[in-house]
Amino acid sequence: MRASNVYCTLIETLVKAGIITERTRASFVRWVGLNEIAAEGERMVGDDVTEASIGSLKAINATKRRIVRRVCP
Repeated sequence: MRASNVYCTLIETLVKAGIITERTRASFVRWVGLNEIAAEGERMVGDDVTEASIGSLKAINATKRRIVRRVCP
């Protein structure tokens, strides 16, 4: 499966979520190999980028000074 194809990514997401059932499987099998998707595991295409971005944001937030203002005296 080509990771750059947005339709393949969408179908992969639907398969992992259990939305594509045996009844609807035939409709999708002409575009992607559903058996290949099932064998790929739980990792998604953008997982590495997402994890790196979250790590960067956590590092940025760790250096910020927390400002707390009392609402009631």
